[in-house]
Amino acid sequence: VLGVAAWAAPSFAQTSPLVLPPAVEKDLAARASDVTEVTLNKNMLDFASKFMDGKDKDQASVRQLIQGLDGIYVRSYEFERVGEYSMDQIDVLRKSFETPEWSPMVRERERKSGETTDIMVKLVNGEPHGMFILTAEPKELTIVLIIRIPKGFIPTEDNGRIGITVEAAQDSSFEAMKRHVDEVSAIIQRYPSVAFLNSSTGGYGGGTTNIARIYLTLVDRKHRPSAEAIVQKLRTDLAGIPGVRVFPQVPPAIRLGGRSSSSVYQFTLYGGNLDQLYKIAASFLEKFRAVPGIVDVGSDLQITSSQLVVDINRDRAAALGVTAQQIEDTMFSAFGSRQISTILTPTNQYIVILELEPRYQR
Repeated sequence: VLGVAAWAAPSFAQTSPLVLPPAVEKDLAARASDVTEVTLNKNMLDFASKFMDGKDKDQASVRQLIQGLDGIYVRSYEFERVGEYSMDQIDVLRKSFETPEWSPMVRERERKSGETTDIMVKLVNGEPHGMFILTAEPKELTIVLIIRIPKGFIPTEDNGRIGITVEAAQDSSFEAMKRHVDEVSAIIQRYPSVAFLNSSTGGYGGGTTNIARIYLTLVDRKHRPSAEAIVQKLRTDLAGIPGVRVFPQVPPAIRLGGRSSSSVYQFTLYGGNLDQLYKIAASFLEKFRAVPGIVDVGSDLQITSSQLVVDINRDRAAALGVTAQQIEDTMFSAFGSRQISTILTPTNQYIVILELEPRYQR
């Protein structure tokens, strides 16, 4: 594997995620008598695994390990004399990876030889997603970065954004949703990992009046935990807000089919009998919520809000030249949350809602 990597390294070196502090990297390269860089990205690892015998137990284990990795990146500096690098440079290299995502696992220093070993693990939701190894000998300095492929149908990707769905009672008004969103936003704004947020409330974009969306942009990854870790904390902190359910999620890199929803995965029920489908959907939802390991279970079935049936005197309406559609539109404008315009400003936008004055709605 290393022989293949040494041959391929010049072609792939520019894509290596093993990025060191520029000043330290330049100084080490200038002082070293030999610099070796090995780059094994996903394509190279897949290529190397094809030469391993799946029948041999040891090779089968190595092959399985390699297939779960996204890349192995190595950089080694060899020196002719002792003291060509300083411990301050080692501290800078170590601190460049000491972000909230990386947790120290091993830190060892031998007093006699002066050799040091640092091992850090990248944890996402408690699972290892990478390993950083730094070994410093008197005449050699080696850095290894191993990246593991996230598991899942379409693994989430930390692109610095988080989407949040706020769901209230189905008969909630625009004013009630605005209060709920303000309460949720006030909690989110206390997060140092959030750079800024924007929200959409009141059926904007074809949704319903009891659904609101909040979109977060996070600070640089060097100054915060992973997006998944932030989502887990948000889920805990926002769970106790009365009157609403809050669904935070890291948007998937690719959305296949389905509709915009409060969760990453969707399950759609079909049926020819509407009454039976409504009954089964409610039972299905409760059983799903009881499954261990599944969170943020919700449904877009909106049939529990209060309803008022209006009978139209069609003969009288026809005599006055009024259609049933006009009556429906008028009632929705009066009692619903009809958006009639959007006021745009340099930094924000405001939705204009048409409705009766509150005293006429009661």
